[in-house]
Amino acid sequence: MSFLELPLPFLCEFYHTFDENSLDTHLDALSAMHLLPLRPEIESLFQSLIPYIKSREEISGRILQLKRLEGAYSLLNINKRYAAILFDFVKTYRLNIYDLLKPQTTDKIIWKKF
Repeated sequence: MSFLELPLPFLCEFYHTFDENSLDTHLDALSAMHLLPLRPEIESLFQSLIPYIKSREEISGRILQLKRLEGAYSLLNINKRYAAILFDFVKTYRLNIYDLLKPQTTDKIIWKKF
């Protein structure tokens, strides 16, 4: 199984590479969790990760950045409605699968630490 994370700092930087009029982030967003269609760009992205998985080598930061770019561009190429998900920096309805996997903590929150 492969998981390609597009972290918020990456998406913010990626957003600023576009002309303001080239993206329509006002389109209705797709559901936060759905199955991607089997398309050449998605298949190519994940097939290109196989040599790294087989060699058990850690993917370098530069290659990982390239794969993130490839993944983000692939999503936008598949459906322009992905812009509303990728570049929604305000709403909180997006699903982060890592949040489901993290153990819950019962520690007290100390606001001064923030």
